Amino acid sequence: MKTVERMGYVFLAAAICIFGLMFSQGADGQAPQGPLVRDPLEAGGHWESSLSQADFVAIGEAIYMTKGSNTCHDCHGKDGTRGRLVQAANLTAPSTWLVSKALCGDQPKIEHALTYLLIHNAHGFNKNYIKDHPEAGWDWSKTGESAYDIQAFGLSQTSTKLQIKMVQRFLKTKGVAVGEDQLFIFGARAVLAYLSTISREEPGQAFEVNKCTPQAD
Repeated sequence: MKTVERMGYVFLAAAICIFGLMFSQGADGQAPQGPLVRDPLEAGGHWESSLSQADFVAIGEAIYMTKGSNTCHDCHGKDGTRGRLVQAANLTAPSTWLVSKALCGDQPKIEHALTYLLIHNAHGFNKNYIKDHPEAGWDWSKTGESAYDIQAFGLSQTSTKLQIKMVQRFLKTKGVAVGEDQLFIFGARAVLAYLSTISREEPGQAFEVNKCTPQAD
């Protein structure tokens, strides 16, 4: 993608942060249900081949940095650590995440579960993920917890949803179509792409730390 195009995405990141201040709304204490979408693994579209990885990461960063209460930035902090919620995961250390422990460090399964979590928020995940995806083999007993903190709003937080809609409109001006049925899948994957750039761990470390020993027959 040409330099002038990439500058557009950088401008988007800055503009979204500014507009986020206008759109921010506090949480009412009850995590809203995430938007209805199909299974994240079924996603696919024009956008997958139309954006460079660098631009995809920049969009993910813009979504992550949304201003407001209970956004990614608010709870986890600007750099993925030391956010407002002390109990929030350290996003620079994937091997410590509940999802890495529950799924034995299996990266494809982790990405799928995180996409679901971001789209449906913690409330929706706790209620439905194991039921919807028994094949994933999610095991809470490996985590020391029994559920995600429902303060994890993911992409269902009001100002974050508005940011993603802004991204959609911006991309449309660049000829990149993101359909309504894929919009929050796109947003989740963009955020995960950004998080991969702030990890302080070596590739595969989450698996090495959390891999499960097969049980003998």
